[in-house]
Amino acid sequence: MKPIQIHKSKESELQSIAMLEAACFHDPWPLEQVIYEWKENPVANLYSATIDDEVVGYIDFFITFDSASLRG
Repeated sequence: MKPIQIHKSKESELQSIAMLEAACFHDPWPLEQVIYEWKENPVANLYSATIDDEVVGYIDFFITFDSASLRG
């Protein structure tokens, strides 16, 4: 079994994250929302899980004041 690598998401991985969103959620975020989370949302933290540079999972979590939210 190959190891899973977890790291801050890279721009090159955003399309793959959007594809996972579409495969996993009834109301997925479109690519534009994933890009916003990665590039513009100041409280978002987007991380990718990869095996051999292929995105196999991700997490997007927010830390705001005294609470946290997560999607992924």
